[in-house]
Amino acid sequence: MKRPSKRKARLCSEGKNSYIEVAPDQARALHAHLRLHHISCNPPDPCTSEHDVIEVRAGTDPKVIQAALDSWK
Repeated sequence: MKRPSKRKARLCSEGKNSYIEVAPDQARALHAHLRLHHISCNPPDPCTSEHDVIEVRAGTDPKVIQAALDSWK
């Protein structure tokens, strides 16, 4: 049986605030990964049945966040 592929997490921004949309079954692992990369963020918060949201501390460089997302497997 083929394992379902991981949906890509998506970085979103509103002004200086950034958040990441991620599948609910991957949210805790991504949160831990971001914290390991010294990115200050809130625990995952359910948003819809299709994704959770991880809010990143205001003012965090989006390039740093995206680099952490790119390295997440």
